[in-house]
Amino acid sequence: MLCRDLTAARNVRDEILAQVPGAAIHVIRCDLASFSSVRECAHALHGAIDQITLLINNASAAYSQSKLVNVMYTFALARRLAATQGTANCLHPGVVATNLLPGWLRILNPLLGHVIDPEAGARSSVYLALSSEVARTNGCYFDECHAERRASQLACDVELQEALWNMSERWTGT
Repeated sequence: MLCRDLTAARNVRDEILAQVPGAAIHVIRCDLASFSSVRECAHALHGAIDQITLLINNASAAYSQSKLVNVMYTFALARRLAATQGTANCLHPGVVATNLLPGWLRILNPLLGHVIDPEAGARSSVYLALSSEVARTNGCYFDECHAERRASQLACDVELQEALWNMSERWTGT
């Protein structure tokens, strides 16, 4: 697990190990807002494991912008993985009641009735990561009910996806 908060990550790791003894879970600090932290994380990963077999990117900052970037980057990655055994998909988990949810929306939660708890919000990520039904699915966008959906027109713009990929390579020096 790559996490900004090592204490929280270790607590989650311990919870997982209590349910799945012997699971191989690496906890490495990674603050995606810091290029130096990302580089240190990449170096630590390179020394700790041979390959990444499962990656769930659940990072967000300014939600709508970071979600759009996440979707666009996933589609660009999926094209690059098309000739391999790898897959890349993305999802909208639904409106999840976390600390990232704006305060005004948390206040309206009882009236809206569609805000879900974090466990329910994680179900789509777990489904995409572990279900044999989508094991070979690549380059798709899913909703909180595990249904494949079309992403926004902006997210599906291949030129913008490639521009994002190229900017990311420039910014990270890869």
